Amino acid sequence: MPFRVLRELTNVSQVKPGGVTTITFDPGPKYHAALLHLKDVALSDITEIRLKANSEVIHRYTGTQLDILNRLRGFQAYTGGRVASKPDGGFLRVPFDRPRLRNRVLEEDGGINTGQPDPNTGDMITVLKMEIQFGPQTSPTAYAPEIVKASAFQSQGTADGPGTIRRIMQTTRSAQGAGRITWSEFETPGSKFMGLVSAVMIPDQNAVTEVEVFRKQDSVFLATAEENDYFLTDGYEGRQPIAGVYPILWDLDGYGGNVLELARILDNGQMAAITSGDYRFKVNVDGAMQCTMLMEYMGRLK
Repeated sequence: MPFRVLRELTNVSQVKPGGVTTITFDPGPKYHAALLHLKDVALSDITEIRLKANSEVIHRYTGTQLDILNRLRGFQAYTGGRVASKPDGGFLRVPFDRPRLRNRVLEEDGGINTGQPDPNTGDMITVLKMEIQFGPQTSPTAYAPEIVKASAFQSQGTADGPGTIRRIMQTTRSAQGAGRITWSEFETPGSKFMGLVSAVMIPDQNAVTEVEVFRKQDSVFLATAEENDYFLTDGYEGRQPIAGVYPILWDLDGYGGNVLELARILDNGQMAAITSGDYRFKVNVDGAMQCTMLMEYMGRLK
């Protein structure tokens, strides 16, 4: 297996309230995660993080949402905050791999292989950037955000091109009141969206009390919130529930092959895919809500 090293990322643009800081990764290595040492930054100050491969956004979440994703997988919560309470700042992990699996090959399948052309198609990630949007200076207490240091876990790039791309997409669904509703029409299955790894539901109020997931006519997941929390507590490598969040982690036991299939390559090289309406969520809620959904997919670069 490739040896991982931790190296500082030196191409970091200016940091200021209301601005966008860009971190540019040198092409050539395979990147597994980034580690940000932040000072005078609360999670709510990070209004969006965008990870871009070439010009496409492949990860999108707020600081708070990233912290939820990390804690669900058993990583530490963000250790920083505003300078008054955290004068030395703290650390925020940004995983690119598929975290905490039993098989390292599958775990690193989501690593981002840069500067390496696909031997068959020539496709290649030539530019990898992370954009961090900081909130404006609107709070009663002024803040001066600082990236003390940005680092990346990386290994030697491999000669198989971009390989598998892990995408984290953000969408919103709503409920007008208590009841059972259907949420569907997510990303269109195809080469970019071949498998759904997880779906994390974060309502702004009230609660998701039960979820049933269908693939075509087959029910592939059904659990109340209490049952789901129990499964997560027993999950592999510290996976854990979070109050107010309903996550579906198909790899909760650490088995990377356990992914909801949306598309596949047939023996003749053709793509077979279901439609965007063929995978849907029947959700029980106990009141009105706007629900953010963070959908994690595996697929190809193009």
